Amino acid sequence: MKLEIGQSIEPHSDYSIMSDVTKEGRSDVKTMYSSSDLSKNTITTSIYTFNVATKSTVNLSGEMISGMNSKVIAFEEVSIGDKTFKAYKIDYEIWIKQGYKVEFEYDTKGMKSSDAKQIEEDNRKINEKIKKNFNKVLKGYTNNKGYIVIPRTDWFVPGLGWVKAHTFDSQRVFEKDKAFISSIVFE
Repeated sequence: MKLEIGQSIEPHSDYSIMSDVTKEGRSDVKTMYSSSDLSKNTITTSIYTFNVATKSTVNLSGEMISGMNSKVIAFEEVSIGDKTFKAYKIDYEIWIKQGYKVEFEYDTKGMKSSDAKQIEEDNRKINEKIKKNFNKVLKGYTNNKGYIVIPRTDWFVPGLGWVKAHTFDSQRVFEKDKAFISSIVFE
């Protein structure tokens, strides 16, 4: 492929799916009961601890699209170590979408049904909180299609490959430079 200034380059996708990671064991689960007597202005609280079999399962998945909105913006000299190369300067974006699923299970055999229901309700609340916090972290860093967008500028030397990268945060504030071939010895 011959590169020219102003040329757009097709993006490519990378998919990764991590299978379920499951951990089983035993945990102490606490249930709290409260009762009140308004005539005596008292509240009585009792905490019961149950040691139960537990199982937690985490599933992570992701999709990365490299080269979104890519464009060759210049042909310039770039220095790596004591060598200078003619390189194409290419601006593009990396789009990342992550998925997750967390499940907690408790063996409630032998427990009163009210205790089991309380544990199940607590479990549901924990899962909702995890999902809410995950979405809160991503808010503001995603585009309207739900992808985290990471702007990048790379330099490509024909016959040699990618030699340098300029990375930015999602607001296009410079983060760091990386030279890919600085340790290669040239003859």
